[in-house]
Amino acid sequence: MGLLAWSFYLSWKCSGIRVQIQFCRISGKILKKMIPDIAALFAVAALASTAFSQSPTTAPSAPPTTHNALAIPAEQQPFDASQYLLGNPANLRGEMAAHGITIEPYLIIDDSRDFLGGINTRSNNTRDRFNLPVTVDTEKLFGWHGGTFAVVYQYEHGRNAAHQLTGDAQNFSFATIGDGRSQIGQLWYQQKFLNDTMRLRLGKLEGNADFDALDNDQDFMNNSFQTSPTLGLLPSYPDTATGIQLFYEPPSGFYAGAGVFDGSGARGVHTGEYGPSHFFDRTNDVYYISEIGLRYKLPIGNRKWPGRVAFAGWYDANTFGRLDGVGNTVGTFGFYALFDQLLWKPYREQPIPAGPPGANENAKPEEENYPGGIAMSASLGWADPLANRIDGNALAALTYTGVIPGRSIDELGLGATYAHFSNGAATRDDFELAIETFYRIRFTQFVSLKPDLQYIIHPSGSGEIGQPDRNNALVGSLRLEISF
Repeated sequence: MGLLAWSFYLSWKCSGIRVQIQFCRISGKILKKMIPDIAALFAVAALASTAFSQSPTTAPSAPPTTHNALAIPAEQQPFDASQYLLGNPANLRGEMAAHGITIEPYLIIDDSRDFLGGINTRSNNTRDRFNLPVTVDTEKLFGWHGGTFAVVYQYEHGRNAAHQLTGDAQNFSFATIGDGRSQIGQLWYQQKFLNDTMRLRLGKLEGNADFDALDNDQDFMNNSFQTSPTLGLLPSYPDTATGIQLFYEPPSGFYAGAGVFDGSGARGVHTGEYGPSHFFDRTNDVYYISEIGLRYKLPIGNRKWPGRVAFAGWYDANTFGRLDGVGNTVGTFGFYALFDQLLWKPYREQPIPAGPPGANENAKPEEENYPGGIAMSASLGWADPLANRIDGNALAALTYTGVIPGRSIDELGLGATYAHFSNGAATRDDFELAIETFYRIRFTQFVSLKPDLQYIIHPSGSGEIGQPDRNNALVGSLRLEISF
């Protein structure tokens, strides 16, 4: 293992000016061969599991997913030191959380190897991503109801695994793109009003946080489970962008939202590295999206099973070259549909409180909020084939949390995602199919290890005509996640 000096800096571009602030400099050992090292970590963590046992009734924290995916809004969740490696030293984090300020850094380290097919079976690909999110609840801090301020610093190290190993179009490794960026990935303010049924957010946004965000597939590694490949250039990690979005979310479960984002990514701008300058410089550099949906609880027997359906459309106003080579097309568009459903959940009854004799004879036990269960997600997407290489996408996923007795918050996943290539993409085959399975092991509330295996049929449609053919790929990954 060699010695590596990591230099972290904040990068921000606005009006053509780059500002860089030295953040910190750390020297330390980096893992060059991750498989044996993580295997050793696995063994150590297994031996230590009795010291860091899981609580069967407490769900662990995870990196931020989506607003809609949270059963309890993040701003309403109490601070729990057991969720973090660094805990609550001198009660500092607890005091900050009580005043509305939360700091939740987390680290993701991935190591992948292509065992057959693809473009490279000779070497591993190791990459990592460090996120430092800070949120401020204005009501807790100074009494301003409904306001939230957030900033997220992002640092990446390594190279894009899909480009190096498999050559697949859907990108088998979400969250660690590995292009060496150091940036302010998000910087926004959100305000709720009209009895908290309206939510306005503006600033530098992660568009995928509220749009095309399935609830039950967040732990899959393939990028299509996070963002459909038929969404064109929706601003999402790592190229977040300046924008504004408005959501209406009444208690009935119905919701509707719309967003307008900087669309300059269509002309090659890495919007994740920039501030708002490109949002205003060209009127046609705009990406529009709108989604409507319904959250419901399906009554079956004496229990209710939560689910969701949603429909959406998007439009990018940029000018694109037609894939068939016949001039340009002004604007491109697409649609998608989402479906989430809880299929089964362990039943635990809360004990009926004791009282005087006969006081609770007719009392009915209430269901305990116990982690675990089987859930599914599915989506369909379509995009204008004149300007989009992938004009169709269909995926389905199943997750089972608590499949092994005594491991109530471990998660098993199985899913498949199908991408259809437009005629203008000129690929040998007209589709790519990725089948993925994983098992996420929660050693503690703040450390997890996830072995992941994907079989990719026709990577990138087995390549463009005239280019070297690509055989079906089998790629394995290990993902280590630590919440600090």
